[in-house]
Amino acid sequence: MRSLLYFASAVAAMSVARQVNQDAVSVVNLANNTGESKHGASGVLYGLPLEIDQIPDKWFIDMDYGFSRGGGSAQTAGGHAWITSFEEYKIRMNAVVANYRIVRKYDGRYTAMLSDLWGADGGQHQTDGPYPGDNGNWTMWDEFLAQVVKDLHENDAVEGMTLDIWNEPNGEVYWDRPQEQYHEAWARAYAYLRQELPNTWLSGPAVNVDPSVDSEWWTKYASFVSQNGTVPDEWAWHVLANPDFATSRDRLWELLDKYSLPHNPININEYALDVEQTPVYSAWYIANFERINAMGARSCWIPAFQAYDMLSGLLTKPNAGNPELYDPKDQNYQATGQYLVYQYYGSGMTGHRVETQISGNKDFDVYATVDGNNLKMLYGSRRQTGESAILVNGLDAIGLPATGNLKIKVLAFPFPGGLETGRFNAVDKPEDIGTFDVSYNDNFVQFPVWPADQFTAYAFEISGSS
Repeated sequence: MRSLLYFASAVAAMSVARQVNQDAVSVVNLANNTGESKHGASGVLYGLPLEIDQIPDKWFIDMDYGFSRGGGSAQTAGGHAWITSFEEYKIRMNAVVANYRIVRKYDGRYTAMLSDLWGADGGQHQTDGPYPGDNGNWTMWDEFLAQVVKDLHENDAVEGMTLDIWNEPNGEVYWDRPQEQYHEAWARAYAYLRQELPNTWLSGPAVNVDPSVDSEWWTKYASFVSQNGTVPDEWAWHVLANPDFATSRDRLWELLDKYSLPHNPININEYALDVEQTPVYSAWYIANFERINAMGARSCWIPAFQAYDMLSGLLTKPNAGNPELYDPKDQNYQATGQYLVYQYYGSGMTGHRVETQISGNKDFDVYATVDGNNLKMLYGSRRQTGESAILVNGLDAIGLPATGNLKIKVLAFPFPGGLETGRFNAVDKPEDIGTFDVSYNDNFVQFPVWPADQFTAYAFEISGSS
């Protein structure tokens, strides 16, 4: 609480004119309505139980949850799936179907990772299992694809299903073969799945490197799918300490234009390193998702024994951090500081979005919505503790005069325990820091933000004229 009070005392002085480094200023333009949010950041990689009612509805509804990605990994030993036995494959497929049903309960989309069902989940090196097309033999891959299609049909798991043909084929961990062999595996899968599941989205390439005309891997892939006619329905990749999303999107579009490829939807189907999964970084990511209208899933860094619970670290429960006492059936879930950010984002920020701009140094960002004459802003950063600021333009859009005084309400989303235990520590609700008077003129206001620590996110609320 002491650190939050420090922040409050700083905000109380906001009416005092201050010079803030312009590279650390995020911008909100109230005159530019960017439409309603689909809350594309409210997705998780794994993190779902196998029982459809294990996590009560409210935890999904409050964050406007709508997307998950998985493939049955951790239900069997690493690398143990299709390449080791049909029985182990079925265990993983059953987990996929169970998680799919949870997503569909909330009218969301589920992405199944075929590579995890195959057995390439990072443990394939331990089994010395084959990859599709080894020694020119595609029989095992073709039979696998046929079984996947059969199982999806038999389990009525087609509507709202997306198939991720291979996870991170650009690295040795998940694809220890030449890129050209991956291209052939992609093309064979694409042709068969398009024929058998014509309305199912095919996603790719799901690599862990940013798209760019300077990337040898991406340029080879783009050239191949362009010539081969096997273009994914969504462009997917992973953002793990990558540049901001607008930069990534612009680089993707440059690449697509070079090879005459369509600007299909973007899915960042794995985002945020373990050290980034904090309230303040989550808010930074949310602002980035909203700016480019992308969908995505938070990475899963929790221990394997919890991979099917607690929304991959957004929720906690009694003994969550103790592998000997942890009970996967316990339904006494509680919010973490991170969950509160997604809750505020998913159900607390109503109305329409307005245009925002990331700071010049890319370290600070803000997401903003307007409902009537009420403005809400969610502030995040790349775990920065230095001073920054938020500039709000066009105050007349919420009924305020060009010059005057306004009140700013401040909420804090703390992360007690930090990186060590923050994901296991419950936080009941955001901290109400208070409401502060700020003077402004020329139809805009700029106010400084002094983060109390490197983990806490903040929300700022301004009510205009009624």
